[in-house]
Amino acid sequence: MTPESVRAVPPPPAAAPPRRISSPAFRLLAEDERKKPAPKPRRYKRRGPWLRRVAILLLLAGAGAGGYWYFALRNPGVPPPWVGLLDRAKQLVARVTTRTPAPPASRRRPTTTAPAVPPAPQPVAVPPPAAAPVPVPVPVPQPVAPPSPFARFDRLTDSLSRAVRNFQDRAALFASGRMDCNGLATGLVAVENLWATYNIERRARMASFDQRRATQDQAMYASVDSVESGFERSGCPRP
Repeated sequence: MTPESVRAVPPPPAAAPPRRISSPAFRLLAEDERKKPAPKPRRYKRRGPWLRRVAILLLLAGAGAGGYWYFALRNPGVPPPWVGLLDRAKQLVARVTTRTPAPPASRRRPTTTAPAVPPAPQPVAVPPPAAAPVPVPVPVPQPVAPPSPFARFDRLTDSLSRAVRNFQDRAALFASGRMDCNGLATGLVAVENLWATYNIERRARMASFDQRRATQDQAMYASVDSVESGFERSGCPRP
């Protein structure tokens, strides 16, 4: 290698100074906490006013339904406690607002009072003379009319007439199939018992019969005879 070739070769470039590596930055924990934003307070969602209104409406509806059931269905005669509240409130307001007017002040000048005059003596009342006692009338006993000799005969006639009508009603029920022979026989026995008692009284009073009682006696005999004939036609055994 010649010196000329050495000169022709350019010198190597100067080496750059070594690069300084930056050290990691150290931050204090207190500074990080100070720079960190404070957490926002948690907000609780407020329930809307509709829930409170619905609860109040339910309470009012339950109270109204309970009052209606107690006063209108269970105790309809008992007046509800709110009846008359408006009238009592009006009376209370009128009593409070109404003021009694004060008596007007007297503008008259005071006058000297005259000496009191003693009152005149009252006349003494004289009692009226005692009235003479009035004698009490003594009740006079009324004469009692003697009982009629036909009183028992007339009662037996009425009883026998009712027994005959009762047998006729039983005969109609028997004919329609709504009564048996026992019921028809019971009516016949009642007529025969009364007819026996009637005949005893009839024989004792027959001599004193008037026209009305004589005609009534003949009609009664015919009625009892029709009862006997009707029972015979029924075909029931005699009691």
